[in-house]
Amino acid sequence: MKLFHTALVLGKGGFGTQLGEMLAEAGGYSRILYLDDQAPDAAGKLADYLDPTIRERCTAAFVGLGNNELRLQWLQKLVAAGYQTPVFEHPAAEVCSSAALGAGTVVLPFAFVGAGTKVLGIYFIGGLIVADKNYVVVGAPILSGGVVATITMQTAVEGHSVELGVFAALVMVVQGFVGYPVCSLCLKSEAKRVRSLVESGQELKGVTAKIVTDAAPKKRLIPYIPDKYNGPNIMMAKVAFFAFLATITANAINGWIASTFETAFSISALIFALIYGIIAKELGFIEENPMKRAGADGFMLVVVTLSIFTNLAQSTPDMVAGMLWPLLVVVVTGSVTFLIISTLVGKIFGVSWQMSCAIGSTCLFGFPGTYIVTNEVVNATATNDEEKQLMLDHMMPKMLIAGMVSVSITSVLIAGYMENLLVF
Repeated sequence: MKLFHTALVLGKGGFGTQLGEMLAEAGGYSRILYLDDQAPDAAGKLADYLDPTIRERCTAAFVGLGNNELRLQWLQKLVAAGYQTPVFEHPAAEVCSSAALGAGTVVLPFAFVGAGTKVLGIYFIGGLIVADKNYVVVGAPILSGGVVATITMQTAVEGHSVELGVFAALVMVVQGFVGYPVCSLCLKSEAKRVRSLVESGQELKGVTAKIVTDAAPKKRLIPYIPDKYNGPNIMMAKVAFFAFLATITANAINGWIASTFETAFSISALIFALIYGIIAKELGFIEENPMKRAGADGFMLVVVTLSIFTNLAQSTPDMVAGMLWPLLVVVVTGSVTFLIISTLVGKIFGVSWQMSCAIGSTCLFGFPGTYIVTNEVVNATATNDEEKQLMLDHMMPKMLIAGMVSVSITSVLIAGYMENLLVF
């Protein structure tokens, strides 16, 4: 039933836009008026809710901000200003008749509000056990990779939430405390399994052949630049060029998406950087490991690490304490999930659960941790050089490839997509 002609929505981010669309489609409102401090196409700033002309046009108001604390604060301001803040229940949600929904409550699709539940101006996000789903959105890509995903998510929340930037750094730090022990235990079990198979005379499946170091070099479409002209500056310039090209491409495509489809969805420049890097490497324009060849990998690692942890300077003990529950949920849920999925995928491809879980755990730390842990486990388990070599041939290629794929490829793609799911 249509109660009001025009609805006011504070916030025109991902969630605010989603809320406005639901109000127009299922709430009976013929027009949605947005106020937002960041969106250039909004009708005004958040503070403009006090404008008499807006109050006259929009007697009903909703808060489309992702932060719970801010949401309640703005809801109180709207009530004090004389706006009506009705309850909105999406038709796809299920609300028991005995539930008490306070003013300003928005029940999202597929949410369930149980009998006797009392809700005061908050949003139900179906299936989540963390109050603010942004914590889950930020943490998930980082658990699938690490540094690059952390930078992507911190950039996405910059200017919106200091807490989420700090949370991203915490996830990256904590995930190693889970990943290294799990990987080490799984590899030790796998090494013992390999030794028992060898001792019993059984064939060990999946042992990778030794790498041939004197193989002919791969043909390149673009010939090598002579060494005297291909110094560190040239190598870094080529990397910088493709990084610049990736940024230009992302801006152009995201601009086209925004103007054509009228959506806030965007593609991270890091995804294009990954694509361009692969193409340039295969064509021969960029050498293998250009950062290492130029002697800049150590310096860049320091710069990247410092950029991640600068967010911690804005943190407080109370802020960190408030993140412990979301941090525990994200890390535990993510870790259990990758163990289960790794085991199932391993069964499909005929890989032992020990090896599968070790491969899955690489997303928590990546290279060079994969190399170091594998070597340490083999050195501690093998009883002779022949056994050591056999274990290395069996485990090392899988671990190195897994670490590269999860950190360098998968995490970039996941982070590039999930940054669009953040709501402010």
